[in-house]
Amino acid sequence: MSRDITSANSSAVMNVSLFPAGLRFEQYSADGAWTQDSYQVLETRMGVDGKMSAGYTPVEKEITFTFQANSPTLDGFDLLWQTMEVSKSPLFVNIVITVPSIKKTFILANGVLMNYKLIPNAQKVLEPVDVTFRFESITSVPL
Repeated sequence: MSRDITSANSSAVMNVSLFPAGLRFEQYSADGAWTQDSYQVLETRMGVDGKMSAGYTPVEKEITFTFQANSPTLDGFDLLWQTMEVSKSPLFVNIVITVPSIKKTFILANGVLMNYKLIPNAQKVLEPVDVTFRFESITSVPL
């Protein structure tokens, strides 16, 4: 069993109609490439007799990528965001994340760009930029 947990050799590519060859994610933030919160897929209820029932409820899956302010990938997000602004219509995307250290590929399907800002915060140096998507599904498959 491999003990390697590096994220340094991971890669991510977004597929959307604006970029037929895909948009490769480059220059992640120094402190983190992506984050995903956990999500609840079951709802439970306790009856007055003390017996629990549970049911599956589908939920959207949200993930945030963080990029250095000078990442060339942000030019693609600028175009994606501005295209949606002008068309007043969502553009659906798929993202494939490959993580060789844990021998997994994550397929993020049927998602939309939810939160993005065109201007990075300016401190002594420009701050990283968060890009948040919401997906219909995320699937983990072995490499």
